[in-house]
Amino acid sequence: MGELRAPGLRANWLNAWLAALGVTVLIDDARLGWTDDGVPVAVLEVASADDVALAVAGALPPLERLDGLAIARPHLERRVTPERYRVAAAIARRSQGDFSLAASVTDLARPDEGGMLAHGPFDPAVPRGETLWDRLRRCCETLDGTGRVEELVRRSLEGNGERFGINGLGFDVTRIGDTDVTDKY
Repeated sequence: MGELRAPGLRANWLNAWLAALGVTVLIDDARLGWTDDGVPVAVLEVASADDVALAVAGALPPLERLDGLAIARPHLERRVTPERYRVAAAIARRSQGDFSLAASVTDLARPDEGGMLAHGPFDPAVPRGETLWDRLRRCCETLDGTGRVEELVRRSLEGNGERFGINGLGFDVTRIGDTDVTDKY
């Protein structure tokens, strides 16, 4: 096993922490540890530390797979009725690996006065009723459109990631101070 220290994946930044966990999902037999620095950074154990960026880039789902997620439109819109939830839940159960619905909405809370289900903290509301799937798909389209996915993954692992002017997943506090807070990156 090779080790790769990934200073771009810091434990004090939710997006980076989730990305570090995501590597263990994307790459078979990958293991995750953390340094004991004041701000811990991810240490990834993989078969070959030289191939982490390549392996992550190659394991990112193609757009067609995103279109089959339980949270993809038209299965799920921003305002989710219990009936739409049932349809999406059936899709998630059949997929054996689609955890998108659990990251978006829950049926464990009572519907609101309008009969809609609550969204979780990983699916914050954004303008124009865009869904988590809309934002995820746009991020993947943008990455694919660069033709530099492996390079961008490598730069992110190193802590030199590139920002793009699109509406991201909605909980990146590190953008504050880097750009005008009204900008979407």
